[in-house]
Amino acid sequence: MKQISIISISIFFFGLFFFRNTINADTQVVLRVSGMENPKLQLNLEKDLINLNGVGNCETSLSTKTIILKIDDGKIGEKELHRILNKWNCNIEEFHFHKLY
Repeated sequence: MKQISIISISIFFFGLFFFRNTINADTQVVLRVSGMENPKLQLNLEKDLINLNGVGNCETSLSTKTIILKIDDGKIGEKELHRILNKWNCNIEEFHFHKLY
């Protein structure tokens, strides 16, 4: 009986931890960025953006200077994205939000 209780409690805490950290990435953000000039900068931007709480996916294109993100817009917004891009001396030229249903 004691083992069943321990297993049940372990499963409960695992579920609680798993669902608490789930990202509901239901918004696509398309950014056209100036200043993203080399592959090293592109990689650093990707790493910083994907590590933001609320970002589910990050794709970048150096040739079009575009960043496409899937985000949870309840956790992250335009201000946080500007902060990361400014850190790397990049500026947002165009900003488009699209709700994914």
